[in-house]
Amino acid sequence: MVKGCQKKIIHLRDTGSDLFEEAYFIIRPGKAALRASETDMVREARRILENNRLGERRPSSDKRKRKRRGALILFSLGAASSGVISFLIFILCRLFS
Repeated sequence: MVKGCQKKIIHLRDTGSDLFEEAYFIIRPGKAALRASETDMVREARRILENNRLGERRPSSDKRKRKRRGALILFSLGAASSGVISFLIFILCRLFS
């Protein structure tokens, strides 16, 4: 049990989601939270909900896929070039032996 700890929370009941009925946001302590009005906080919470819908593609996952695809292409090029070089060395060894 924690004593002496107080957190400010925003509780949204209407999330607009088919999956979630309610959402809770724990407000960070600091100057930004002290300057923001209640309507600003609710607006920010709704923005976060809209930007994080389930089932939608996120830009960060696209970046990861592009990186992975680039790494796979580089690996394939390296494997193919080493195979070609090995084959050429094998041919040269057969010609001169």
